[in-house]
Amino acid sequence: MYTDFGNFIIVHKELLVETYINDSADYDFIVDEATQNTLAPYFEFKDTNNVDVSYEKSYDKSGYGLILKIHAVFINEDDLAVFRLRFGGDYPMTKYQEKPLRFVA
Repeated sequence: MYTDFGNFIIVHKELLVETYINDSADYDFIVDEATQNTLAPYFEFKDTNNVDVSYEKSYDKSGYGLILKIHAVFINEDDLAVFRLRFGGDYPMTKYQEKPLRFVA
């Protein structure tokens, strides 16, 4: 649980993806495609269930590698509970699979 926006809103975050990526510009399209393919079920869940969730992408430097992190961000605890019931054991994803190009656990 994180507090953002001062003390007004309590934000809950779920880590969906945490994986090392290649930071070369030649591989940007691979990371972008894997991200879109991986998050497609989460986007569909948001639309069909009218859940208020946003997705936050960040990068972290660890040793010699670059780590991609994607969090699902919730303001309402009930939406978080519904999300956990639907996707509870499917994340965090730590590597990517080439066919189809997506991140997997």
